[in-house]
Amino acid sequence: MIGEMTLVLAGSREVSSVLVVDDEEDARRSYSWLISDLDLDPRLVDAPHPPSLEAFADRIPGLADAVLCDHHLRTHNYAQFNGAELVSLLYERVPAVLCTRWEERDIDEIRPYLDRIPALLRRTDEESLRRGLESCAREFVEGRPPSRRPWRTQVHVQEVERDTVYVNLPGWTSLHMFGLRHAAFPPHVRDALTEDLRLYAEVNLGAEAPEDVYFRAWTL
Repeated sequence: MIGEMTLVLAGSREVSSVLVVDDEEDARRSYSWLISDLDLDPRLVDAPHPPSLEAFADRIPGLADAVLCDHHLRTHNYAQFNGAELVSLLYERVPAVLCTRWEERDIDEIRPYLDRIPALLRRTDEESLRRGLESCAREFVEGRPPSRRPWRTQVHVQEVERDTVYVNLPGWTSLHMFGLRHAAFPPHVRDALTEDLRLYAEVNLGAEAPEDVYFRAWTL
């Protein structure tokens, strides 16, 4: 029977139910089987209610102990927000895992929220879901691990296009080019953006992969 087991995360956080937020019915059903295989209780969301992001996020702690969420929620008019927005808003409220088969443009969209998303999964199985939930709970209890700890560092603007600003990090392990949406910058920084500009942000320089790097607290 489902719901017979309780996961204890980070030594103290108990999870017996997982809310599934995904715009595709088949995906919700597939995730429900996965969660049941962990002997947890899957709770499926046919459509977010209330429909607004903040109101729905406020309701979630009363619906389940944890969340498994897809990123592309606006498809088929399922939601008025995307999964990264929802998961980041749930930070420190409930363990929330974002799972999506991403391409680089998806990461560009997710990156402004990454500092509040401890677990981003490309595929989900029992072990990856368990580890993702554990990562969330452990960060809430113990603070950020080295790979997610922010450091003030220099950011070098390479190109400025109409919708995207391309930057690299001289202090990181590679000169990967990151594409950032203009909306990711505060207005006073956005207005100053030019090619070859050097500015500063808090960045998790311990990240091992480009899809895990976040930027926050921009300054000139």
